[in-house]
Amino acid sequence: MSKNTPLLGTDDKSAAQIDQWVQFADDELFSRVIALVIPVRGFLPYNKPTEEMAWNGLHNALSYLESYLQKNTFLVGHRVTLADLVVAGNLRQVYTIVAGESIQKKYPNTLRFMNTVINQPTVADIAPKPQLLKEDIKYVAPKKDEKPKTAAPAAAAAGGAAAATGSSKKKSKKAADDDDDDDEPLVPAEPKAKNPLDDLPKSSFNLEEWKRVYSNQDTRKEALPWFFKNFDHEGFSVWRFDFKYNEELTQIFMSANQVSIHSPFCVPSRIKDFADTHSFLRSAASSAASRHRGNT
Repeated sequence: MSKNTPLLGTDDKSAAQIDQWVQFADDELFSRVIALVIPVRGFLPYNKPTEEMAWNGLHNALSYLESYLQKNTFLVGHRVTLADLVVAGNLRQVYTIVAGESIQKKYPNTLRFMNTVINQPTVADIAPKPQLLKEDIKYVAPKKDEKPKTAAPAAAAAGGAAAATGSSKKKSKKAADDDDDDDEPLVPAEPKAKNPLDDLPKSSFNLEEWKRVYSNQDTRKEALPWFFKNFDHEGFSVWRFDFKYNEELTQIFMSANQVSIHSPFCVPSRIKDFADTHSFLRSAASSAASRHRGNT
């Protein structure tokens, strides 16, 4: 890499292209690595649809790079720029943290590009040679804790003596409690309010199962077909609610405020119903209309 290499571009056009590739590296490569690593390291709960989305996004990004690099040695121009350094650095993370040999062989031009950049003399002097993965990163569910083993005979004998001592203490405590039989609580407990929906006949529609399907599966391809197949028309009904004063919602945060105010009122009935709230952007002037639709 020449000392005279213009890392930030030679004109406004090349500078803009470099900025685009830097943004691409962060949004399409680095973000996918983070999404795949965090659940494996235990920082967030594992979610299969989220993992599949991250892998699909990563493959889309690598496919785009593979096609572009088929006819180009570097990303902008004919010399190394900041775009090459950033993208190659993120590819290094991809191939050393999440993507194994099968993915590396699938995108040979991308792997060649990464090796070309990181083996530049000025880069190789400060960055050690990467150790590429053999297998793709995988989530492994933690093993359940084993039940503690029974105590040894000696401990059992010691426990018997302790039990005898404890028994005498319990007797003395019981005698003391007998003297307090006439005591009454200072504040009587309030009766638990009954949910009027408890009197409705039991439905064959499993609302909790529907919530799991809706949250973890593709809405159009899997969740909605499951809903229409299992929906109980006798026990449930479907409602749509529209906000009456959309013309007042001139900013997006106003719609968000309306949703946050409405949500707490739905908490008492969340066991008996399901609701989905949407806020749609109406125009480029950032006027928002809030829509509410729910299943009860």
